[in-house]
Amino acid sequence: MIYYQIKPKQVKKNILSFDYLPEDYKEIIFKDGLNAITKTLQIESITDYFHEPFPIISEEFLNTINIYTKTPPKKFVTVSSSQLERDLFYWAVKPRGVDCLHPETIFDNQGIVETLVLKKERIIYEKFFSVQGLPEDCWIVSLDVMESLLRRGLNGFVGEEVRLEE
Repeated sequence: MIYYQIKPKQVKKNILSFDYLPEDYKEIIFKDGLNAITKTLQIESITDYFHEPFPIISEEFLNTINIYTKTPPKKFVTVSSSQLERDLFYWAVKPRGVDCLHPETIFDNQGIVETLVLKKERIIYEKFFSVQGLPEDCWIVSLDVMESLLRRGLNGFVGEEVRLEE
């Protein structure tokens, strides 16, 4: 059993700015949709996965996840710019939270995870989920989901293998 943490491929700050920035996913669930404006139009900035200020994914990324699991709560996000010929469409999703953080997880002085360790028995049947108890968003996918995302040529993210313990 192998799992991966979804992480941004290149950490670039302030690519997107939102007309309204929800404080958490609960606010996203009750909002009709969100609008974002791109601050840069470099081709590598427009990807299938944005991590900042909160994770949003492309339609194809969401469709791939839906092959393996029930559709997570989601909200439509429109990304636009006066320099783009068309708007780009994304989804803000909230994967199911799983209480699976192992005590051997290592944090740095700022409380950021250095080494993520998950409880194997709590995630044995999970395909796409978030880890409860962490200060930042932490999406986890199973090996088959990661392979499927990469096979489709989706970009903007990398998978970092997660250590599992009993």
